[in-house]
Amino acid sequence: MRRLLLLLPLALLLAACAGTPVPERTEVPDARVAERQLAAGEFEAAARSWLQLASQAEPDRAAGYRLDAAEAWLHADRLDEAAALIDALAGRVPVELERRFRTLAARVALARNQPDQVLRHMARPTAADAEGIAEYHSLRADAYDLLGNHLEAARERIEAEAYLPPEAVLANQQRIWQSLSKLTLPALDMLASPLPRGTLRGWMELTAIGKQFQLPADEMRMLIAEWRRDNPDHVAREAFVDALLQRNREMVHASSRIALLLPLTGRFAQAAAAVRDGFMAAYYAEGATEGRGVRIYDVGETPAQLVDAYERAIGEGVDAVVGPLSKAHVAGLTTRTEFPVPTLALNFSDGPSRTKNLYQFSLAPEDEAQQVAERAWLAGYSRALVLVPATEWGRRIHEAFVSRWGQFGGAVAAETFYDPQQNDFSSELTAMLNLDQSTARNRAVRRALGRTVEFTPRRRQDVDFVFLAAFPRQARLIRPQLKFHHAADLPVYGTSHLYSGTPSPNQDLDMDGTLFVDMPWVVDGEAIPQPLRQAGDILAEDNEVRRLVALGIDAYRVLPMLRVLEHYPHERLDGVTGTLRLDEDRRIRRQLLWARIRNGLPRVIREDEGVMAP
Repeated sequence: MRRLLLLLPLALLLAACAGTPVPERTEVPDARVAERQLAAGEFEAAARSWLQLASQAEPDRAAGYRLDAAEAWLHADRLDEAAALIDALAGRVPVELERRFRTLAARVALARNQPDQVLRHMARPTAADAEGIAEYHSLRADAYDLLGNHLEAARERIEAEAYLPPEAVLANQQRIWQSLSKLTLPALDMLASPLPRGTLRGWMELTAIGKQFQLPADEMRMLIAEWRRDNPDHVAREAFVDALLQRNREMVHASSRIALLLPLTGRFAQAAAAVRDGFMAAYYAEGATEGRGVRIYDVGETPAQLVDAYERAIGEGVDAVVGPLSKAHVAGLTTRTEFPVPTLALNFSDGPSRTKNLYQFSLAPEDEAQQVAERAWLAGYSRALVLVPATEWGRRIHEAFVSRWGQFGGAVAAETFYDPQQNDFSSELTAMLNLDQSTARNRAVRRALGRTVEFTPRRRQDVDFVFLAAFPRQARLIRPQLKFHHAADLPVYGTSHLYSGTPSPNQDLDMDGTLFVDMPWVVDGEAIPQPLRQAGDILAEDNEVRRLVALGIDAYRVLPMLRVLEHYPHERLDGVTGTLRLDEDRRIRRQLLWARIRNGLPRVIREDEGVMAP
């Protein structure tokens, strides 16, 4: 019995072991497995294999495996995972891996739209070999392009070219061209003139010639011949220069019979008349010639009238259509499955439309809100206060700003929807600035001490700027009330709607310091051709009507350039409503000017001034 009792625990132990599965040993892949996964495009699997290898390796070897994993995550577009590995490795990689670490960190930062981080990692060359030096300059160029400093981007790509293999030179020259093409023609002229004769200035002068692609082919040939004479040793490939003439011959399409479809009767009649007047002003300013003409069709208010007018115009042999104007009409137009001639609608449809020959152009307020987000981010800000009216227009502006701001990783600390009919915004501002909490703390201190204490309300300190969506009446009230509520030092950014369009120093004096986007037509009269400026002044005194006149002018001027903008996404056209480009949905997007109110008057911030915070 004693022997049985001694054997019982052993039997129980063996029984327990038999009933419990023994965990299998996890096999660590060797490096060849991860490399095969990487070569096969299985990037996530490769990243996990590298990390598994790192978990079993010596520290120095493990750092290399983690860099391999970060690169695999980058290929897989898993940017958060790649960035987390980079952050964990910062300051902990062996000396021999430092260059690779900085290059990979810069690539991850670039993919995350963090150009300042790219430049920090690329503060000095990461390699001595040609390939490494070329990558160093290319990364810096991409960062400068993101920052909007296209001149420095071109300069970096010019530096990179000396280290590129011959087969990569033409593509690099295309990138130089693309960077400089994002500058306006006046900016190119202004920035090039003080530079010494050399490669960069030659590129800028050639880009300026290319921006005049609406010129007749013989004039383009003459300009290029002069450029070659002034730059006999320039590195630009002959094939690249010849492409300018080819583009001019093949893609600029000057329509001879244009149909202008507008709602000249009904509730949009005033807006339609302003667009028509601007369109015709541009037509006559160019110089009407025999065989060319514009035929105007009234599309009324119903979809049936639009369909009838469009079919009639096509039947009468027009080779381009501009219009309609209202959003409802554009929605009806986009249901067509084909467009026999280039058609430029003067509003945006709600959804994307990529039907061939259909283009869309609008003075959309959402574009302006997105540009405010971009500017604030480039200024180094990360936390915003958002103040918009409680209207449908305000909600559209709010959604566009917050969406774009969020794409950059920006945070909204507080948002307020105000009643645009009121005059006193104290309650909204005190809540948004946390002044009510400051006052409540003061009351608590007084109760605790049983006496009055000296007190100055203190606004929240965790925000960088205010995004203000407002029309002139509200902006003129809100801006000084922000100052009164201890936020005088808080930058205020807004859309064009807060400026009346007419210089009013007495009324706008309290708006000093406010930054806003607007079209050249409104804030930069010097950039507008004199005949068009005179026509616009005669046609419209009201600011909103004047903006629609500008839309009509640019609709006429962009029409022959649509194919150029479509085939060259980097190309820009300097318009009176902004610098114009075409996106992948064939929508014309406007890059507006930035202005700051000083002494009650708007002052344009020029391109050579770079990103400026107040």
